[in-house]
Amino acid sequence: MRVHIVAPGSVYSTFDVYRNILMSFGRVDEVEVSGFPFHNYLVFYEAANEWLKEKHSTVVGGMYDGIAWSARQLLLDIWEKRPDVVVFVDGSKFPQKILYEVHKFCNAIGLNTIVCGYITEAPYINDSLEQLLPFFDVVFTNERNHADRLNPNGDKFVFYAPPCYSNDIHWHKSLSGGNKEYEKEVFFCGTLFPERINLLRELDTSGFDLSIFANTSVIEDRESIDIIKKKTTFSDGIVDNTIVAEYYRRSKVLLNIHRTYGWDFEQETKDIALGEAYSINPRVIEAVACGGFVLTDHRPELDNLFGDTIATYDGPRELREKALLYLGNDELRENMSAAALEKIKGMSYV
Repeated sequence: MRVHIVAPGSVYSTFDVYRNILMSFGRVDEVEVSGFPFHNYLVFYEAANEWLKEKHSTVVGGMYDGIAWSARQLLLDIWEKRPDVVVFVDGSKFPQKILYEVHKFCNAIGLNTIVCGYITEAPYINDSLEQLLPFFDVVFTNERNHADRLNPNGDKFVFYAPPCYSNDIHWHKSLSGGNKEYEKEVFFCGTLFPERINLLRELDTSGFDLSIFANTSVIEDRESIDIIKKKTTFSDGIVDNTIVAEYYRRSKVLLNIHRTYGWDFEQETKDIALGEAYSINPRVIEAVACGGFVLTDHRPELDNLFGDTIATYDGPRELREKALLYLGNDELRENMSAAALEKIKGMSYV
């Protein structure tokens, strides 16, 4: 079977899911897997777009659309690779017109290709994601409640895709020789959405060192960022998931803050409704797979998947109390992380 995985267009976060799936399918002998690096095409064609507009300023319109050019490269890939299955990871950056053309093109060249959508951003941008559903034969979504919402009667090809780890990236710390560079007391890596900024701004970090890796280039609330930077060890920028995994293996406490920030199809920002999110984010299971000790805010899936093997907090005060408690008890951390690891054995992508 030939499977073609389409990258989401970003170079982090959703890109990690794309890479994990691509690498994991590469482990399956029965699958001939290939990837469509949408992000690379975007860089090239958007640069070409700007150059052409500069050289031919009198010509305007659709021909200068770097995104459309990039997306149409997929049709050439399909012609060359003749896949049985095409999987769009996220898909929200892909032009709907091109998504429509994928089906038409496959039919025109005699392919019975199944087109899948692997949704990674539910429940934060549900409205935008649901506009893509007519273009997919099969849909997988990262949020269980979203799957139930899309398929209330169970008669559609819509499935919940639980969080997974990559065998190629998230291997256990016992297989690592160790590197002091990655040893932190409390470690957090992630996009600083407003709810995360609010928590970190209010958090009292006296008594422990909190190391944060985050890209702040697009954040407007510079005052809060400055406050956070003064009381933490802060590294500004994007960190590759392979490096993040090294911190998971070596740090004492791995802080997770689930996202609640989202937006609707009109790009108006909103927090998700209470109870709308059931599922954990990928960082929890990736950190546990690396042998790390996770301290996270609550999601209902935690109870069903991990029980009492995962530590949780509610608000900045309890976060501080729990961080100090677990930092002071190495044996408890090791026992809980080992028990959590047992719960997710086999939950890799393949």
